Amino acid sequence: MGEMDPVWSFTHTDLESETKRVRIIAKEWNFSSHMAYMIENHHLTNLEAHNDPATATLYLADMVAMLVGTSTGVDRLAYHVYEDIFDDYFLTRDELKALMLTYDGFLLGAQRLYESS
Repeated sequence: MGEMDPVWSFTHTDLESETKRVRIIAKEWNFSSHMAYMIENHHLTNLEAHNDPATATLYLADMVAMLVGTSTGVDRLAYHVYEDIFDDYFLTRDELKALMLTYDGFLLGAQRLYESS
């Protein structure tokens, strides 16, 4: 599933499904064992990862990127929306919408700056 990454010889889905590869890359890049855990579990399919604030934050960042259209992952359909995670980190749905609008405005500003240079 997914397009082959031009730098690596495997796809995002391959990377995610193969814990060994995640650990190899994390070690190569000198990531901590916790960072490797976060990468391995950023879809939160492991229910224990729901209790790790850093992994839950990575999941939320990935979800928000997907929701605003900047996600480059080909695994969008593999996600499950865990409303409890959103509820734990955002006080209201309006807060989430405001974050997405702020991000969208930032992205438009960055694109204009890039195009003007």
